[in-house]
Amino acid sequence: MKPVTKPYTYDEAREIARNFPNRKLFMQIQDLSCKERGDKWINNKFVSGGDSYPYIQLYHETFIQNVIPYIPICGTFLDIGCGAGDKLALIRHLRPDVQIHGIEFDPELVKAAKELCPFARITKQDALEHPWLYNEYDVLYAYTIFKKKALWYGLIHEVMAHMKPGARFFAADCAGANAFNWDTPNFHTFSSIRVYTKKRKRRKRLD
Repeated sequence: MKPVTKPYTYDEAREIARNFPNRKLFMQIQDLSCKERGDKWINNKFVSGGDSYPYIQLYHETFIQNVIPYIPICGTFLDIGCGAGDKLALIRHLRPDVQIHGIEFDPELVKAAKELCPFARITKQDALEHPWLYNEYDVLYAYTIFKKKALWYGLIHEVMAHMKPGARFFAADCAGANAFNWDTPNFHTFSSIRVYTKKRKRRKRLD
């Protein structure tokens, strides 16, 4: 799979992830949402040396390197479970040509994403609510947004069933081999992003 635009080196991705607009604000909002839901691990639980947020930093670097270069020029992008809109902001920062959409179930995160990402279309929606809408996008992205394997694999199935031919779906598993062990996420395997594609149908020759 060849990138559409010039790929980023590790050092470039790291520098962008550290300095993109509203970075700390996105992280703080995400942390507050985790606390309200009662999640057992949140970003600031893993802080070492101030506001470093190693978890968020790592997945931003991975997103910059492994997803953004593969979005078509002037293409459409959907973030399934967009949170406060941090990944949408990264795309806008690096690829202003892209039409950016996000769906999120948490009403507080939807409100935050709309305020922080006025350039994007943000919708309050369950990921499995209207799967036929997934055929509108060139690139779709989600990272382990369910705590149950059946729901996560169900989402992958629905996206694959409904996305248009030629589209790509990036499914990022932040726990790697220990998927869904949310008490002890495995950051070392975070870069495991599976890419699903739907091949275009070949036209039959009429001669």
